[in-house]
Amino acid sequence: MKRKSVKLLETIIQVQAGLLTATAAAEQLGISRKTYYQWESRALSAMLSALQPGQPGRPSTGPDPQVTELAEERDRWKQQCQDLEQRVHIHRVLAEADTRLKKK
Repeated sequence: MKRKSVKLLETIIQVQAGLLTATAAAEQLGISRKTYYQWESRALSAMLSALQPGQPGRPSTGPDPQVTELAEERDRWKQQCQDLEQRVHIHRVLAEADTRLKKK
């Protein structure tokens, strides 16, 4: 965290704890009281958002590249097997037709 952010956070905490007034905090930070209240509001809203429960479980990391690559390779092999099965079938049909023609 940057030093200026840390100083702002410390000052907001002091104001919230009642150790410092908003006017004194704004003077310490060198800003207007209106700007102080805007920053305080943003900081407290961010804190509230950060404390809201998130989705249960671990966040998804997405598909493993190696698993994706292996799945693609598997699909290519499946396609090659299907192509070879079709070629074998065609060869058998042609061989059968050739045998019938030779018998005539």
